[in-house]
Amino acid sequence: MFEAMRAFHLISLGLVFAATMGCSESDRSRQGEELTAASGAGDASSATVFDLAPADYTALERRATSGDGEASFRLSQFYSMAGGSDGRSDDDLVGGDDAVQELRWLELAASQGHETAKFNLAVTLARSGRDCARGLALMMAISKESPSSDTRKEAGYWLRDPSFECGAK
Repeated sequence: MFEAMRAFHLISLGLVFAATMGCSESDRSRQGEELTAASGAGDASSATVFDLAPADYTALERRATSGDGEASFRLSQFYSMAGGSDGRSDDDLVGGDDAVQELRWLELAASQGHETAKFNLAVTLARSGRDCARGLALMMAISKESPSSDTRKEAGYWLRDPSFECGAK
């Protein structure tokens, strides 16, 4: 499932890249904002995650450290999908500065109440082996307490998936 989501994001990135060829940095940033607004929710889309100008990054960081869970989540996605500051991806979430930064911002977003961040944190902790017991506990809480019935169902799916068990690789 993760591979399918990653493929979707990469295809989305390709479409956004094609649509912004020849655009200035400010045009690309504005187009990313327009795509986010058009999505209706302000979720971290590939358009607004992959192409962060330094000023946009600084603004997100400021909002995130002031309690904005969505900004924290966007920064976690920046390090996850875009390879963050060093331009590479840490697929295994084990090493490298990007993986550390991704987890830092994901933890903060989850603590700020961001539902998707909570879910992603549970998966990351359990599947990466960083803290499997905590990941399972978070997923159990999500399966019972999430305001979204779809998220509760998805959490139940993960809890039944043998690859999500502690020690499973």
